[in-house]
Amino acid sequence: MAVTIKKIAELAGVSVGTVDRALNNRKGVNQEVAGRIKEIADSVGYVPNTVAKGLVARRKEVKIGVIIHTPKHAFIEELLAGIQAANKKIADYGVEIMARYGEGYDADSQIRMIDELVDEGIHALAIIPLNDKRVVDKLEELRKRGITVALMVSDIDVDCLAYVGCDLYRGGRIIGGLAGMLGGRDSKVVYCTAPLEILGNVRRLDGLKDVLQERYPDIHLLGVCELQNDDLAAYRQAAIAFKEYRDADTIVVTTGCTKGVLSAIEETVFEKKVNVITLDLAKPVEQAMARGLVQATVVQHPFLQGKKVIETLFNYVVMGKVPDSKKIYIDTDIKIYESIF
Repeated sequence: MAVTIKKIAELAGVSVGTVDRALNNRKGVNQEVAGRIKEIADSVGYVPNTVAKGLVARRKEVKIGVIIHTPKHAFIEELLAGIQAANKKIADYGVEIMARYGEGYDADSQIRMIDELVDEGIHALAIIPLNDKRVVDKLEELRKRGITVALMVSDIDVDCLAYVGCDLYRGGRIIGGLAGMLGGRDSKVVYCTAPLEILGNVRRLDGLKDVLQERYPDIHLLGVCELQNDDLAAYRQAAIAFKEYRDADTIVVTTGCTKGVLSAIEETVFEKKVNVITLDLAKPVEQAMARGLVQATVVQHPFLQGKKVIETLFNYVVMGKVPDSKKIYIDTDIKIYESIF
């Protein structure tokens, strides 16, 4: 395996940017430090990457576009924190992150954002794609124009560098297994999801349905509530749905706007105790778990997802490194009260 400047930085106890400046004889590095870095590079057989060296020599700025399909909520905030953490590590290479946020699940809006970023000269794009043929066609067009695309959070059927995120079908199966364990035979489940225009949300629901059919055929899926990605709107929609499904004993919440849905659960008078399963560990989830409302949550590590997608694009566009797989999965964890408090 080729030695990277990251490895040299670890051995030298300095930043990647410092190693890059030293190996390319640029200003800003103490001569003694630069000499030590070069000695380490020689000793481990480092061979400079021609792509990265050429970019530095031309002082070419690398622009990475980021498109989020929805306004910010807890999951997206963590995802962006990961993107920003990755950007700090590669800032010395002249990489600029250019983010755009959608206002809803509108394919025309997402395509406009792509076009805007292309007009601004992006070299790569990280996107949470809507499951729409027009979006697929637009991303295929970018590939033909030489713009590298990586999908994050949700996968779709398009030829791209990689998908970075959780295996959402498997995540749905995990949630289905939790529902079976908590509810037992003849339990009644209500499934709350973010809009199904995101294919990952569909695949997660498919995973849950398959597990219930295969292992828990006596469990009844009373309804699927498709909720908006807005806490107030999600609260109103969920409150109406829960009045209809008051005989439910298990509620699954897979939308990022958990605060509104959890409030609706607490305000609804169910016929018996309700088990609640959520996604991730946003503050409302943690607080609800402390109160005993939430029994388990499946953590998707959005920070790692955001960090990894930028690292993957950077490694390819700047360093010429092709990812080992087109599916870069971030593992999920199950958290219960005892593992948090």
